[in-house]
Amino acid sequence: MENVLPHDINVGGIWPYFLIRSFFQLRFNNLAIHYFFWLFIYLFPALKWVQGGVGTAQKVLHLIIFLFVVTLVLIKKPAKPDRKIIYFLLTYLLVTVPYYILTTLAYTSDLSWQDTTDFTRPFVYLLYLFIPLLYPISGEQLKSLMKFFIIACLIQIVFSAFVYFPALWGVADIYKGRMSDDSVVFHFFRWSGTYGYPSDFAFYLSFFIYYQYFKLVDAKKQFQSKDWLFVFVLFLALFLTLSRGGIGTVIIMLGLSYLFGRGRKSKAVNLTLVAIIVASVFAITSVSLSDEKNNMLKVEYLESMFEGDEMDDSTSHRVKEMDIAVEFFEECFPFGCGSNRIGIKKRIAVLESLYGYHMAKWGAFGLVLYFIFLFWIIDILKVTARNYERGSFESIFSYATLLLVVSIPIAFGFSSAMSDRFKALPLYYLFVGYVINLYLIKKRQMKITEEKTNLEGKH
Repeated sequence: MENVLPHDINVGGIWPYFLIRSFFQLRFNNLAIHYFFWLFIYLFPALKWVQGGVGTAQKVLHLIIFLFVVTLVLIKKPAKPDRKIIYFLLTYLLVTVPYYILTTLAYTSDLSWQDTTDFTRPFVYLLYLFIPLLYPISGEQLKSLMKFFIIACLIQIVFSAFVYFPALWGVADIYKGRMSDDSVVFHFFRWSGTYGYPSDFAFYLSFFIYYQYFKLVDAKKQFQSKDWLFVFVLFLALFLTLSRGGIGTVIIMLGLSYLFGRGRKSKAVNLTLVAIIVASVFAITSVSLSDEKNNMLKVEYLESMFEGDEMDDSTSHRVKEMDIAVEFFEECFPFGCGSNRIGIKKRIAVLESLYGYHMAKWGAFGLVLYFIFLFWIIDILKVTARNYERGSFESIFSYATLLLVVSIPIAFGFSSAMSDRFKALPLYYLFVGYVINLYLIKKRQMKITEEKTNLEGKH
């Protein structure tokens, strides 16, 4: 058969399609696709200057990612995900989405087209979760991607410091949820990388802190001086977010992991803990005694949660939100009061916390659905972390993702629903997808080993 060149294929003008398809097949392996996704997510602007601000940016980001995935599936054949995974996720969709719709129709008096946004959330979750399953990468490839993540994290930390240079404020504003012209200028100076808001950036940083923790516990020999420097930079950046929810969550999760994990038996971890406590006491004392530094860093913002009779605006908002959530929760028990965006908007500007959102909208039954999905994820993360050799990259990555996932219902969820926010949502579900892929790889390896063992036994 003669070779057919692209310019010979002109029936219906399909040769451009042939070229594009060939380009993706030959030049874009699965790892390259993941590099592209993450680069796009990191660089996507907060769009604070358009109507709807970061909320609009979030919708546009998800829509573009969806269109890209659809296009990718059409021109590059995806892998076939595990059937059991597919069945569970389809069941989750077929139960959750109809429940959201029926609850809204039954209990929401002021229906609005905006209510449909809540109905599409489960689809958005699965959109990101499925990317690593449709275009899977090996453990070694994920390790290469992790190096990219670390470099990107350091770049975002450096970028956060742009707030200290007025000439760079225009660039910093591109990724800020609170821009340089905000009425409360202090919020602009809180570090947020390209994640829009300080709390979202704190959530992002927390993964790397957990990763370094498990690397120190399980792979101490691999922990080098550059790792110690990275840890120092991570904690500095976390502190400069001035996110009480983020800082508190990291302290709680590391504390729980230390108390109930292998960290207590690690001399390196214990020495590090002592060093962190001493450094923290010194830093807090120094800042508290210096009026100039206190004014610059606004440490009273952190202190206000624990001192005095009056609450700051952020804390009072959370308290008011929970009061409203409990009211709706009791009113429509055991179901929720539905999306009810107009009704809720009349009472409070936005529901930010995980529990406030689920209690006010979906009630007790909605919380049960959330925890079923959560426990399914946790089970896979735990099994994957334990199935791989202790201290291996795959095990450390799985444990770090596990801590990131459980940090939301245990701590962060009382402040913000991090798995639903702007770029924190892709982070959450893509990382879960990566670990599910590691789980499936190990599952296949164990099956092959078992079959070989059985075959040898017969002979």
